[in-house]
Amino acid sequence: IGGMDKVASFISLLRGSKLNIVCLLDSFSDQKGKQRIDDLIKIKIIKDRNVRYFDEFVKTTNGKADIEDLFEKSEYLDLFNKAFTEFKDFGVKDLDNKLSNILQQINKLISKDHFNHYRPANQLAKMSVDIKYFSKDTLDRFENMFKEINILF
Repeated sequence: IGGMDKVASFISLLRGSKLNIVCLLDSFSDQKGKQRIDDLIKIKIIKDRNVRYFDEFVKTTNGKADIEDLFEKSEYLDLFNKAFTEFKDFGVKDLDNKLSNILQQINKLISKDHFNHYRPANQLAKMSVDIKYFSKDTLDRFENMFKEINILF
């Protein structure tokens, strides 16, 4: 839906339709975002068990994850390199493994606080890849995530 800032509004709008809502989120980097979700749970707009986070489906050293962390680093870098032709192509060896998340590692490489996350996703959609494009580990992480989310419906 375009980021944490829009989650509360979006969930509130859907609530009127009497839908069972499940929210899958990046790990919080600030307490304001977490407080917004906690407030929605507190006033019973969404059930606590229906709020899930990507860090539940991938291990990182800091316990936080974004959807990009579900991919093998080489796979995500391939998408990034194809989407951001203004940068030189990066490989896994270029990443700073002291940083736990792929987004942090890429941001360090390009000397930015953040980049447009939609461009690699758009690139993936344009490529029309099939199952052979992804590693077994990536597929397993996504399959596990979808199984867990589907249980909530």
